[in-house]
Amino acid sequence: MKYRIWIDGQMYSPESMMKTSYRIMVNADGELVGMDLSNMKWDGCLRSSEGKLMVSTGLKDATGQQDIYVGDVVRWHPWRGSAEWCVGNVVYDQATCSFRIQEPASYKVATAFSKWIDYEILGNVYEPGMQQLLEEVRKRREADMLKEAT
Repeated sequence: MKYRIWIDGQMYSPESMMKTSYRIMVNADGELVGMDLSNMKWDGCLRSSEGKLMVSTGLKDATGQQDIYVGDVVRWHPWRGSAEWCVGNVVYDQATCSFRIQEPASYKVATAFSKWIDYEILGNVYEPGMQQLLEEVRKRREADMLKEAT
């Protein structure tokens, strides 16, 4: 399983953490725990606002270079040849044990995540500006839906 961690406004991969003496582990309760190996001092549990664990979906972006993780904000064409873009963030659905894309225009509906679609990663939900982007997409989609209804 691949993962990365978002802490204090910065993304860390296991590879980047290996270059430091600091280690972050996940305990049995799913809490992130930090330890500095240089002095063997435990920092204790990180507050959920401080650390977010992001699990890889096992899929790559449209370029085939970047792994797609839970929490990534992605855009994609709803069908091949379409000029329209959809935008949403990747989530893990425990009820179906699958990765899905939560579209901001319809928070109650999540789009199935497919290896047959080319996704472009725009960022992750914790980066500055991504929540604002998702909110703008939601408002734009609601306005489009109102136009279609009239």
